[in-house]
Amino acid sequence: MTEKAKQDAGNARTRAATASSNSSLEAGWASSTSRGTEGAQGFTRPVIVKRILADLASDEATARAFVREARILANLQHPGIVNVIDFNEEDGAYVMVLEYVHGYNLAQWHKYVVETAR
Repeated sequence: MTEKAKQDAGNARTRAATASSNSSLEAGWASSTSRGTEGAQGFTRPVIVKRILADLASDEATARAFVREARILANLQHPGIVNVIDFNEEDGAYVMVLEYVHGYNLAQWHKYVVETAR
């Protein structure tokens, strides 16, 4: 890689940094997710932005688990699994930008099945 390319790469803002969060969706034991958009110049698409919770950002075990999750997801290719669009560190914590798939979460689906079961 040329010196210019290294400098450009160092100055580039990642998708994680430019994906803007629109609404909070869920918070788990170690991370929170929000729906957002990514893109520029009139091109946008919906994404999910997943961040380690602020109070756990400095916990090494949590960080390793988050990195492992991103690595595993990035290597899986299946119509039923969302794709990792980007992974980066932002403000001292890891951030994953994931493909957004419209649909129901498992809790909503379970509630529907229970309520409509005969």
